[in-house]
Amino acid sequence: MSYGQRVRPLVRARIPTTPTAAAVVLGDLLVLFAVFAYGQSRHGYLFWERPERTALIVAPFALGWLVCGLLAGLFVPEPVRQLSIGQLVGTVFAAWIGAVLIGGALRATEALPGNSPVVFLVVQVVFGALFLLPWRVAVQWRL
Repeated sequence: MSYGQRVRPLVRARIPTTPTAAAVVLGDLLVLFAVFAYGQSRHGYLFWERPERTALIVAPFALGWLVCGLLAGLFVPEPVRQLSIGQLVGTVFAAWIGAVLIGGALRATEALPGNSPVVFLVVQVVFGALFLLPWRVAVQWRL
């Protein structure tokens, strides 16, 4: 059995396939949008004035979150239901740190606006966690 044949079922088991899982992923993306819309407003930008800029700012971190959340198994309700609140907080926080690193690496390229100074990444870790953790705890409680 090849490596790909062994890994595919593991990856498929982490992909959201139910309406509930899709709603959680959509909620995550809306929370991330709120993080960056708030951050932009603090710097004098309003997301509706330049929606293309907002999309380019949110996209690398959303992509990072989708990758890290998928790897952490955060998009499939059954395993998430079995986590304690402490385990959930630790898993979401670790996945968010990974997402920020991916997003920061992508944002450091010339293709995306801004850059990735360490202080920006630390702020993203803190504020992203402040937005994501209550949402994910509420989802866990609802599940």
